[in-house]
Amino acid sequence: MSMAERRIYEVIEDGLQVFKDDPAALELWALESLELDATEAAKLRLYFAGGTNADGDTIEARPPILVHGYPRVDGPFPCWAMTLGAEAIEQDYLGKDAPFLDSDGEKYYDSRSGEVVDPKARRLQYRYELLVITDHPDITVYYYHLLKLILMANQSTLEEKDVEDMGFSGADVAPDPRYLPPDVFTRVLSITVSGDEVWCENLRETYANRVSGIALDDTGEGVTAGDEDAAVTAKMTVSIEGS
Repeated sequence: MSMAERRIYEVIEDGLQVFKDDPAALELWALESLELDATEAAKLRLYFAGGTNADGDTIEARPPILVHGYPRVDGPFPCWAMTLGAEAIEQDYLGKDAPFLDSDGEKYYDSRSGEVVDPKARRLQYRYELLVITDHPDITVYYYHLLKLILMANQSTLEEKDVEDMGFSGADVAPDPRYLPPDVFTRVLSITVSGDEVWCENLRETYANRVSGIALDDTGEGVTAGDEDAAVTAKMTVSIEGS
C-alpha cells in the first residue's frame, strides 16, 4: 500500500457523491440515525442539496467540499479538509523482508534494469485529521457525523485496498486565524489506519558454497564437506520405531 490518504480521499469522495445523487437518502439518514425531527431534517437537505424554501427563495446547494491540506481564509466553505497528523513506524519485520515471490510465484524485477531485486516491507501507522468547517454550528455537527458515517460504511472497502485497523476520535477545534475566518465552526475527526509500505533494494548475491564443522574425524577436528580422506565419526545413532 502507498498513499493511504489517496485511498481514504477516494472513499470519502465516492460516499459523498451517493448523497449528492440522492438527497432523500441524506434526509432519511438525518431522521433515522441523527433522530432529527422532520422540519430540521428537511432544512439539512435544503442546505445540502439546494432548492426552494417555504418563502419561495432559491437556496444554493452547499454540500461539503473535500480538499487536501489546510483551507485558507477564503475557503472553500463548507469543507472537509484532510491533513496528515502523524506518521510513524508501527512494526519492522525481521530484516524488513517482504515475500521474495509475487502472487504468481515470480521473482520481483527492476523495471529499468530487468535485474532481480530484493523486496522489503515495514508496517506504518498514519493519523489523518479531517477538519469539518462550516458557517453554522449545527451544520458542522451534521457534516461531522456524515463524514464519520461514510468512513465507517466503507471500512471493508479500505481494507480491500490494504488500509487497515481504522480507529476514530474527534473534538471541537478553535478557529486558527492564520487559516480560518473568525466566524466559522470547526470539528476534527481523527482517524488512524495502518498498512504495509514496500520498496525494493538491489539483490545481494551472497550464497553459501562451503559447509564445515558439522562432523568430527577421529582426532576431534572439524571435517569439511568433500574431504574424502577424513575418517568421520558419525556421532549420531538412527533408530526406526518397531525395528
